Amino acid sequence: MKPDALTLHAVLDCAGRLLPQYAGRRAPHWELLPDGSISVTRAIITHEQLNYALQHSIVCFGFFPTDANLVVIDIDKGHSNGVNGFSTLAERLPEISPLLWASTACTTPHEGQHLYFKYAGVKRYKSETILPGIEVKHTGALVTAPGSLHPDSGLPYSMGFGKFSDCIEITEQPFSGFCSLMHLHRTSPGYEAPVYTPRRQYNGSTTDRAAFIVRTVCRKFANEGRQYRIYLASAWCLREDIPEAEYEAAILNVPEFLRFASEDPDGFRHAMRKN
Repeated sequence: MKPDALTLHAVLDCAGRLLPQYAGRRAPHWELLPDGSISVTRAIITHEQLNYALQHSIVCFGFFPTDANLVVIDIDKGHSNGVNGFSTLAERLPEISPLLWASTACTTPHEGQHLYFKYAGVKRYKSETILPGIEVKHTGALVTAPGSLHPDSGLPYSMGFGKFSDCIEITEQPFSGFCSLMHLHRTSPGYEAPVYTPRRQYNGSTTDRAAFIVRTVCRKFANEGRQYRIYLASAWCLREDIPEAEYEAAILNVPEFLRFASEDPDGFRHAMRKN
């Protein structure tokens, strides 16, 4: 099986650059700069370079959604954690689930999907898990391009109906339902950093303090996503030098967070900033 060169050239036209990805999911060095732009070394920027890479057995390429003015919704299925993002979507966003066929999408090797939506706004959104088995990929996310083969298994990322350049706006109903679950990235215009209450002269048990912090975050940020609340609680406890084991135990005492940790261990670890 060979990569779909026609689709990869279309992605290059839209994104302006591609990054080769190798076995073990490695890619050339890149970094997110303070202004939200992305610095890359050894990116493919011309069709001649892409043809050369394809001729020399490079089968997998990544692109940055912000380069192509896209937001990518990644729906997982068949991963080791057993979470089915399609079931989550049908349960939590039933108005979107029956209309997935209308979106421009790529089928992944594990029968998940990458949904591509146009977004030309100035705001930048966090790349994070927004629901079990569903991730938003925007600022700082490297997404495997359709037309690629998985660098380890050789299975394809297959473009479905529609062209890569023909995407629906994410603000269009009912797909705008995803927007209500997305959070601004720290480099985005309009982002407001969380305000932490200093510990001051608190001399009590750090275990009690961690429990208080978790309760406070859950109360003040009740309308935010659980991953964001876990991150806020972890960051606050870390600033006060509370041992990780103590604040993790306090977080897991919240039933909603405990379910999240069991359903999506990787998402929980990411929220705790462990990976």
